[in-house]
Amino acid sequence: MLNSWRGVFAVALMTALSLDAMSSDLTIGFDGTNNIKFGTPLSQIRVLLKHPIQKFDQQPSGHCFYASPENDQRYSLMFIEDVLTRIDVMEPGLTTAAGVGVGDPVSKVREAYGRAIKDEPDFYDDRERYLTITSGDGKYSIRFMTSDDKVSAIIFGTAKSVRYVEGCL
Repeated sequence: MLNSWRGVFAVALMTALSLDAMSSDLTIGFDGTNNIKFGTPLSQIRVLLKHPIQKFDQQPSGHCFYASPENDQRYSLMFIEDVLTRIDVMEPGLTTAAGVGVGDPVSKVREAYGRAIKDEPDFYDDRERYLTITSGDGKYSIRFMTSDDKVSAIIFGTAKSVRYVEGCL
């Protein structure tokens, strides 16, 4: 009897943990979030999110596009050839393992990541910064975009995708 209750509890716990793959308690990491990993096909992302996904900003060739779940507009998913390569966080709610999120002061990024940061001027405004950290193997990056000395966006994904200034371009 005890074993059957353990089984029921385990199934209930697993179900509860997977109900919303992009909830507010997720952590931004080099290879994705807790549940969503870069390199995952769109078809699997649809299953993981358990909510409809709307495509937008599709390039004329169809090669690259963005999508967002209907239930959460805090972030956008970039797909190249129907494979997830980048996530753009534009609103507060998701943070890095160091606790840095959109709206935090730039000083928090500098304190958290120190010498690992590559500091570059914003492509459009030299007064603002791109603060980028890259994984040890060079495959992934996390970029903190700034505005008025605060984090205005966090872009993370494959190093190549993070370097794109205009989304898929």
